[in-house]
Amino acid sequence: MILYTEVALGSPSNRGKIIPVTDITNYIELANNKPNQELYVSYYRFDEEIVEHQKKYNSLKGFDGKAYLNQIVLDIDKKENTDEELLDETREFVNDICYGMDIPENYVIPWFSGNGYHITLPNIFLFEASEDLPRVVKNTLLKNFPIADNIYDKTRLIRCGYTINKKTNLLKIPLTMDELFNYSASEIQQLASNKGSLKNILRKVNITQPEIKTRILKPIINNIKQSKRVVSRSTELSDDLITPNQIAPCVQEMYRNGPTSGNRRNTLLRIISYYRRNGIPFSAALAMAKDWSLMGDGFDESEAIEVTQYVYFNDRKYTCIDDLMDAHCKNSCIYFSSKKRGNDPLIPVYSSDQMHEMYANMIEERKTNPGIDLNRIIQIGHEYWIRPRELAIITADTGMGKTAFMQNFVCRIYAKTMYISPEFSYDLLWRRFRQIAESRTSSEIDKSYNGTKESYGDVLKNIKVTDYAPSVMGLKRIASEEMPQVLIVDTLDCITTEHYSGDQKSKLDLTIAALREIAQRQNLVVIAISHIPKSESDRIRQTNGRLHKHSGMGSAAIGQKADHVWSLDGLENSNTRHFYSTKSRDNEPFNTTLTFDFNTFNFTQVTKEQDGRLQF
Repeated sequence: MILYTEVALGSPSNRGKIIPVTDITNYIELANNKPNQELYVSYYRFDEEIVEHQKKYNSLKGFDGKAYLNQIVLDIDKKENTDEELLDETREFVNDICYGMDIPENYVIPWFSGNGYHITLPNIFLFEASEDLPRVVKNTLLKNFPIADNIYDKTRLIRCGYTINKKTNLLKIPLTMDELFNYSASEIQQLASNKGSLKNILRKVNITQPEIKTRILKPIINNIKQSKRVVSRSTELSDDLITPNQIAPCVQEMYRNGPTSGNRRNTLLRIISYYRRNGIPFSAALAMAKDWSLMGDGFDESEAIEVTQYVYFNDRKYTCIDDLMDAHCKNSCIYFSSKKRGNDPLIPVYSSDQMHEMYANMIEERKTNPGIDLNRIIQIGHEYWIRPRELAIITADTGMGKTAFMQNFVCRIYAKTMYISPEFSYDLLWRRFRQIAESRTSSEIDKSYNGTKESYGDVLKNIKVTDYAPSVMGLKRIASEEMPQVLIVDTLDCITTEHYSGDQKSKLDLTIAALREIAQRQNLVVIAISHIPKSESDRIRQTNGRLHKHSGMGSAAIGQKADHVWSLDGLENSNTRHFYSTKSRDNEPFNTTLTFDFNTFNFTQVTKEQDGRLQF
């Protein structure tokens, strides 16, 4: 079905033009071809009824047909605020959405409107098209987002993205979360001052929002209904709202007091831990940590960054039963009475009904996104599932073909995959993917190249590669923007950690924790390759022994945080490889033998008769 929108080119008064939604880009180009020419589009979408109405009456007045909503737009107007006050208000509003309502960060897209801010969300309420839709939308959004302006009537026009605001001469542009929380108001305005062709105006920000399904929406709706962390411009809060000074006043007091000598790090650990457990995005917590560090002497920004990374990537928690938290305890806290009775209210306790609901949601999710059955890729003799939100790590010595093995894995899963490999240039990596997919040697691939894009089927269509060594935060951005189903990191030690001055082992521990965080937050499978230390390599060679879950670099974190640990070993002068599990959470362990073709980089199964090494 074709959906239509109303557009007004040049001024809101020039309304009445109905176009297919697919033509909006053409009108953005028209608007940018002339200086200071604005473009407005309707808040709602419409079907063929509005076209017929326009033809019949030469006007949109009196139209009472169906309205459709493709996305929710929340308007934060500047009003009497300064630019910085408006930005702070918007940041707090986005925080409320992400952690007060538990809406995933990748669902929320902030826009600078040229003067204020627009926050767009997918249709989280599952609004259905109807003649009465604007009334339903208005009642729902005003109730749940009272800080946002009322722009929900049926005939409302809103400024179109990538077009100019004549009052400020600035563009409406999308922002990343990093830009929203770490850029100043003037820096954001500078981003919006880029003018010229549409090609120059379009920013590399992922504005594609996920499709909302019932299984995803249900917990979000429940949280919205139950959430009492709502910000309003009004100072008069209704009786059923919890005022901010009743929510963990200990944390608020520690934040207001700033860094104090002797307890700076420990205090910030508890503040950031509270932010994390309440769902505040990392970028927002980091911005607040940096701000807090400036409130006292002797605590610099790099320490604030390190503490925030440590808490978020290691899921460090502090509860009410804590000497430092206890020193700031207030009887106004919503948790005070429970704590007085000897309970720790910050420790979650789930009833059987709640566990049943969570399990039912998991089963429903697996119907559409079951994960990967390793047995379909490598015959290990039984089902072995790697689920979304899980982290797998494969350990191997140098020369065992770790990268080739993972490339074989990727070629056989037919899933949207992001492959991180700074150790190999992208052209070499691509040729090897071709070799594996087509079972050909490098010379055969090179000789067959004729200067055109050959058809290599669907095997490699879903693979994206970067040979750049990203930071932990860069890796999170890649996962968020590319939205892969599977993320491969080759290898663990290629990932850098910003501003972290700890030793190599600690950095690897931080990286492993971050990968687990990415897997869980982005709902994808993450597989990383880990080298083994020289001491472990020597042990294997001298004793003809086997690898175990603590063999890899960063072994403590691997054993603790990985859901799966696999090992690949063998003799360098042999093409026989042994692939086996050393940690299998919720799966039966496996052990299989493979043969490695050095010419095509293919791994294939071998029989026990072919395997000269004793089985174990």
